[in-house]
Parts: sequence; C-alpha cells; structure tokens
Amino acid sequence: MSTANHTVRNRIVFTYSPQDWPVGLITGYDNGRACFVLEHVVSFDSNYLKRLLKSGLAEAVKQGFGAVILGIPHEHPRGKPLRVVAEQLGFHEHNSDSFQTYFFRLVP
Repeated sequence: MSTANHTVRNRIVFTYSPQDWPVGLITGYDNGRACFVLEHVVSFDSNYLKRLLKSGLAEAVKQGFGAVILGIPHEHPRGKPLRVVAEQLGFHEHNSDSFQTYFFRLVP
C-alpha cells in the first residue's frame, strides 16, 4: 500500500458548530491569488453538508477571498451527489484533469 503526503503551509481550517458541538470542518489554503482552494469537507452528519459548505463560503468572504475552487475526484464514491450540491451553491465546472473535475465560484 502506498501513502501520499500533501503539505501546505498556512492551511486554513473552518470548524462548523451550529450548536454546542462541531458537526463538520473544511480545510483549504490561499492559492496566493485571493482564491480559497477547498481541500477537504468533512461532515460528521450528512444532514449538515449543505449548511457546512454555506458556512465555509461565508467564512471565505470574511477572510477576504474573492473566489473558491474545489475539486471532486472522478472516482469519489459520492462524487455525483457532491457535484449536485456544489452546483446548487453556485459552483460551475471550470476544468478537468485525469484525476478530478475542478469547480469555481466567485464570492460576493
């Protein structure tokens, strides 16, 4: 089994806690062009996925980002539903490579 490490300096983590206990988190980084690159969305309760992403977008605005990029791997077992949620939140397919499809969204 091979392992891959991906290290990014100054990673940003948004924790979503609508009540007393966290129900999810988002990780990503600034690509140096005022764009937040969304790496991971971890929802501890799938009922909160859309709210988690909306909260992350709101936080990206507060942090001063002008856009968000996310990638959905072609082989992701939940890739199709994730794409639907991304499109419902205003993301548009930007491009694709052999590993994943990239989605882009400007933030107000």
